[in-house]
Amino acid sequence: MKAFYVGLLSLCAVLVCVPATAQNATIWDGNSAINLTRVVPLEVFNTEGPVWDLECNDQSRGGTVRALGKTVTVPWLLNGAPMACEATADGYSDTDGGEIMSDEFCKMTDAASTRSAPGVPINTTGETGRQGAVRSWLSTAEARGRLPGVDTSILGMVNQGVGAQGDVVQAELESNFANMIASVYPSHAAFLPADFLARVGGSGGIDDVANWAHPQMNGGTFKSAGHVYQDGTGNRYLIPDTINVYELSENTNAGEITSLAIGQDGAPDSFVIEDMLFMFNPDPRFPSVVLGVADQEIPRDTFFQNFAVGSGIDMIGYVVGEHVMFAMEVLTDLINIDGVIEATVERWRFRDDGNEIRFRGAVDEASGLGLTCVAMGCNALGNFSIPFGIALEVEPNGAGHFAARLEFDLIPAANTADVTHIRLEVRQASTGNLLSSETFDRNEVDPDNPTATVCDAIQFEAECNDGLDNDLDGQADCDDSDCTEFELCDGATPVPNGESDANGECSDGLDNDSDGLADCADADCNGDTPGTTQSADCIPVDVPGGLEETCSDGEDNDADGLTDCDDPDCEGEPGPAGTADCTLPPVEECDDGADNDGDGLVDCADPDCDASEDCPAP
Repeated sequence: MKAFYVGLLSLCAVLVCVPATAQNATIWDGNSAINLTRVVPLEVFNTEGPVWDLECNDQSRGGTVRALGKTVTVPWLLNGAPMACEATADGYSDTDGGEIMSDEFCKMTDAASTRSAPGVPINTTGETGRQGAVRSWLSTAEARGRLPGVDTSILGMVNQGVGAQGDVVQAELESNFANMIASVYPSHAAFLPADFLARVGGSGGIDDVANWAHPQMNGGTFKSAGHVYQDGTGNRYLIPDTINVYELSENTNAGEITSLAIGQDGAPDSFVIEDMLFMFNPDPRFPSVVLGVADQEIPRDTFFQNFAVGSGIDMIGYVVGEHVMFAMEVLTDLINIDGVIEATVERWRFRDDGNEIRFRGAVDEASGLGLTCVAMGCNALGNFSIPFGIALEVEPNGAGHFAARLEFDLIPAANTADVTHIRLEVRQASTGNLLSSETFDRNEVDPDNPTATVCDAIQFEAECNDGLDNDLDGQADCDDSDCTEFELCDGATPVPNGESDANGECSDGLDNDSDGLADCADADCNGDTPGTTQSADCIPVDVPGGLEETCSDGEDNDADGLTDCDDPDCEGEPGPAGTADCTLPPVEECDDGADNDGDGLVDCADPDCDASEDCPAP
C-alpha cells in the first residue's frame, strides 16, 4: 500500500469490491462470454449472512456465491474491466501485489488456499509468507459434509468429510491448523496455560496431531448489494455492482506481548498475549501486514527490531476457536523511513449548522513539512477555492498529527453548505513546494452530513502538478483556474511582503501570499523566515488557543481549562473509554417556557438569558 492517502479503514478480514457505476457486465459460461445489461427500471438486492457455497468459473473468470437463499453472480468483467476486490491482499506466489481481481476469482476458493495448493508460498516467512488457510468459508458442519438429501450437483463446495480418502479440502484445513499450532507451540509453551493444547483440541499433545478435535466454527459472512442484470434471452442475474464483501470474521485484540517468536521452516511469526496464541495470517486471500503511522506498511524485520516482550500491541484478524487468533493487521506507531510521504485523514465532520468543517489525521515522515487544505465548492457567485492552513504537530519519532477546524464565519463569500470537496496538500515548509495531495469528496467521506450543492456537474482539478487534465475541462495543472487560487504554479509570483502578522494575515485562514501555505503553516508567520518572529496566533495544538486534540485522555490538551467532553472542541468526538460520544451541555432557550439546561430556572429567570434580546433589562 503506497498510496499517499489511505482512509483509516481497516481491512478487517474483509474484501470490498466497489466498482464504478456499472451498466454492463460480462460473465463466462465455460465456453464463451455473455454480455449482460442492467435492468431498467432498476431492481436492487442485498445480502448479509452466512456463505453456503462459493464457486469459480472455468479459467477463474468470475463465479457465484450463495447466501440467504440468493445466488449472486460475481462477473468476469464490469464495464469491460476486471472488478477489483479492493481490501484483499493477494498472497499467492504469482502475484505482483495488490488485490484479487474478478478475473482470478478461483483464488477466493478454499481449495486454492490450502497448504498443498499450487501457488501458496509455504516456505517463505515474513510479510510475503503464507502457510495455507486454516478455516473454510463454510461452517465446520457444512464443510465436513452436506446433509443427506442435499442436491450437491449445483454446489461448488462439496467435501467428503474428515477422514475420507484423498485430498479433501476440509481435512487439509483442519490438519494445517493443528500442525501450525504444533510448530509454534514449543516457543511459547512456558507462557501459555498448562491446558492450552486441550483447549484448542490437542489433548493428545503435539505428537498426536492426527487425532486433534477441530474447533466448531460458523461460516464466513457474505455482504452484497447490487442490481439485477439480464442477458439477450431474458435470463436474470444478481450482480453485486455496489458492494461485494466477504468476511471470515472480524475480531480485534490488544495487550502486552509476553512471548514473541520469528517464524521459520514454513511456520508463521507468532506471539502470545495473556492466555491467547497469535500467529500472522497464513491465508493467501487476506493481508498479513504490520501497519505504522498513516497506515504505512512496515517491514516485518523492522517490527521485530522494535517490538519485544513487554511491548503493547493492537491487531485485527480472525479466530479459530476461542484461543487462537490469526492477525491480518498489526497496528503500531512505527515509521518506515522510505522517503514516501503517506497520510491518513479520518473523523470528517461537515457542520452546516455550525458553519465549520473538522477532520483529523496523521503524516508518517512529517519533519520539515507543512499542511494546507483547500475548500472547494460553488454558490451563486460561481465556483470557489478557499485555502486554509493546518497546524501539523510533529512527534519526537518524526510522525505528525493534525486536527483541523475550518471556520467559515470569516469567509463571507461561502459557507460550509456550499463546500463539495476538500483538497489536502503536503508541502515542504521551507519552500512551499508541493510534495503530495489528495482531493476528498464531501459526500463520500461524511455521508451522514451530505451537501445538495451541485457545481454545474463539473469536477475540480485534483492534481495541479501531474501534467493531466483531471477534470476534463481542457485545462491542465496551472492553466486550470481551479489551481491558480491556491497553488504556487509556474510563473506565479508570491506577494512580495509575504503573510503579514501586523495585518492579521496569520490568523485569517487564507494563503495571502499564494505560496501554498496559509497562516501558521507559512514560514512568514511561524518565525522560520529570517528576520521574522513567531506570530502570537501561531501556537501549537497543546497550548491555550488550540484544539482539544484527544477527548478521552483526562487531560486539558489545549489548556483552556476544559477537559475532554467538557471542552466544546470535543462535541461528537469519542469520549473516555466506556462512555458515549461527547455532547455539549444543553443551552437555555430564553423564550420557550422550559428549563432547557436543568438548573431549575426558566427563560428570563435564568442568568444565562441576561444578554438575550428576549429578556430586556428591568
